[in-house]
Amino acid sequence: MRLAESQLTMSEAHELLAVPRRRHVLEVLTEQKATIGLTELATEVAGREGGATPTEESIQEIAVSLHHTHLPKISQLDCIDYDATAHEIDPAKIERALPPELLSS
Repeated sequence: MRLAESQLTMSEAHELLAVPRRRHVLEVLTEQKATIGLTELATEVAGREGGATPTEESIQEIAVSLHHTHLPKISQLDCIDYDATAHEIDPAKIERALPPELLSS
């Protein structure tokens, strides 16, 4: 069952939101209305995960995780456009794919 026209199924939404890092990614991208670079996204996610100023090492670890695991998964479900070569994420599809109330903390 789809939540509404052009939205994810409940199962797909729960699959995305079940992983804390993906929730942080989706929260950042929901707030971000324009294309964002992978490093900038990783920095934002690191800040949400750690609560303190993130280290370069933690940002790099998160960027690798996002690039290889989380962004392809989110893109596969048509919630974002991820250019893996340019390391750019376009969040324009998120609001259409995932209701904002599911992203509320």
